[in-house]
Amino acid sequence: MNPFKACLWTILSMAATSREVRMRPIHRPMVLLIAAGLLCASAAFAAKKPLAGIPLVWKPTTPAAEFGAVDLTGASGVKVEVRTLKDAREKPDLIGENRDKEDEGIVLTVTTGDDAARFVTDNLKRVWSDAGLDLVESGGDVVVSGELKRFFVLETSTYQGDLMLKVEVQSRGGKVLWAGTAGGTAKRFGRSYKSENYYETLSDSLMDAAYKLLQNELFMKALSGR
Repeated sequence: MNPFKACLWTILSMAATSREVRMRPIHRPMVLLIAAGLLCASAAFAAKKPLAGIPLVWKPTTPAAEFGAVDLTGASGVKVEVRTLKDAREKPDLIGENRDKEDEGIVLTVTTGDDAARFVTDNLKRVWSDAGLDLVESGGDVVVSGELKRFFVLETSTYQGDLMLKVEVQSRGGKVLWAGTAGGTAKRFGRSYKSENYYETLSDSLMDAAYKLLQNELFMKALSGR
């Protein structure tokens, strides 16, 4: 019997007992019923199906316009090659944790079997292409490469996304034109420990990082080849 059913059975049994002793003071049975209810809620939370090995899904919720305007004038006519990021995280499969019940010793992890660095690269390219950059698979005038340093969602009372990239822009000949970091964040409400909310928060964090780079004057100067 799973923990939730066991708790439910306990409550029903205690309710029957409380009826049998209804001529006695009701304080003790009621206290026991309330305590059992709280235990059931905790057991149900702990018994949630683990989000283990879930696929990565692109599901942004924030419209591009909300990230602000970008000026791509300097990169006009420049072919930009974006190489797959390297995953520099200690645990490449770990993308989130639910710590809503951490004070009760319950921490639920979220893991993926997909290549997070490739996922981030592909969708970084998607966002930049939609914004107007001329992206090519090879032979670019400039080459963007880098590392994925953070790609994570912490869930407490809200979902909080955190993405960090280490980025380098090189000329076709290999000269480093710019190197730096770019971070993206997102925060949203949602139902507890739901894959859909993790997808949305991760996607919005990536969108935030992508647009911050497009709004970075030095990054855009490097994309122009200067």
